[in-house]
Amino acid sequence: MLLAALGCDKQSVSGPLDNVDQVVGVFVQDMYYEQLTDDLTFEIDEHLLSLNQSLVLGNLLKEKSQLAVLRISDQNCSLCVETELEEIEKLQQVLPEHRVVVLASFENKRGLKILTEGLKKIGTPIFSVRFDKVHLPIEEANIPYYFVLNRDWTVSNIFIPKRSFPDLTNTYFSVLAARLSE
Repeated sequence: MLLAALGCDKQSVSGPLDNVDQVVGVFVQDMYYEQLTDDLTFEIDEHLLSLNQSLVLGNLLKEKSQLAVLRISDQNCSLCVETELEEIEKLQQVLPEHRVVVLASFENKRGLKILTEGLKKIGTPIFSVRFDKVHLPIEEANIPYYFVLNRDWTVSNIFIPKRSFPDLTNTYFSVLAARLSE
C-alpha cells in the first residue's frame, strides 16, 4: 500500500483529497491490515483446482514463483467486486500469462461463473474456495483486496482498492508489474 501511495501526488489522484480525514482513514486502515497480514503463511489447499479444472494453484505458484491475487467473496459489496473484476483486466494486460489469479468464495457457484465470464476470455484463472478456509486477518474487513502470494506461500504487498482513488490502484498495478516481471 505504501508503495502505491508513494507513486501518487495530489494532482494525480482522482478523488476528494480536500477531505484529509478520509484520506488518512484510507491509509490507516490499509496499513493496519497490511501489518497484520504481511508475511503470514497462506494456509490453503495447494491442490485447489481452477473453476475450469485446468490449473492447480500449487503447480501454478511453483511455476511462476509469485502470483498477484484478487480476493473476492459474495459477502463483499457487489459493486466493489464487479469494479475489481473489471480492474483486474488492466493488471492482466501488464503481466505475463497466469501471473494474476482470482480467489473467490461464493455460495452460488453459478453466480460466480456468470460474474467472472469476462475473465475467462482473457485467461485469468479463477479458484473457488470456501469462505471459512481463508484465515487472513484482512478477511475481517469484508472487502475485495489484492496481495502477492509468494512461492513459500507467504502473503505480501496487501492492497485494498478504493473506487474514490483509482490512481492508487493504477500505481499498485504498476508496482506489481515491475515486481512480478523480474
